[in-house]
Amino acid sequence: MEEIEKIKKSPDYLKYLEEQEKIKFIEEDLEKNILDLKQLIDFKTLANFFHVSEKQMNIVKSYKEEFQTNFKKDKAGILNLLNEAKLNNETIAEKIKQIKFKEEEIEKNKKDVKKDETQKLYSETMKLLLEIASLKNEIEKEEKRKEKLKKSIEEISEVIKENIGKVGGEVVGE
Repeated sequence: MEEIEKIKKSPDYLKYLEEQEKIKFIEEDLEKNILDLKQLIDFKTLANFFHVSEKQMNIVKSYKEEFQTNFKKDKAGILNLLNEAKLNNETIAEKIKQIKFKEEEIEKNKKDVKKDETQKLYSETMKLLLEIASLKNEIEKEEKRKEKLKKSIEEISEVIKENIGKVGGEVVGE
């Protein structure tokens, strides 16, 4: 844990945090751009255009309901529909270009970011803590087992003493 704290105070780690924050900011901006794109798409007109095709209508509905998720999975799906319906305009094309640029920027930044040096140490620390907890449980179980054995020995000794007494014997040297 001391090693982790030492790393967290280092300039490299502070730079790492800064880069992570930059990536997070770009990702938030990307999400905003995707929502802006959804606002630019006229889903009503798109649905009217494809109302005769059940397959394409289902695609339109899925994009309307879960735009961000579907757009991230398959950008081509909505673009093909927009092109086919001739609803793809300059504004939409520009927004898509911005989105692609943000995605590329995120990927580039993620590649440039060094790995978090604390993660490996933290993982090892957690593994050790779990191992310690497991050993404590084992010790506790063994202590309980030891107590049960001690109690059983005492009970057996009492029974032996009683039986020796019944036959007229005497226990010597307790």
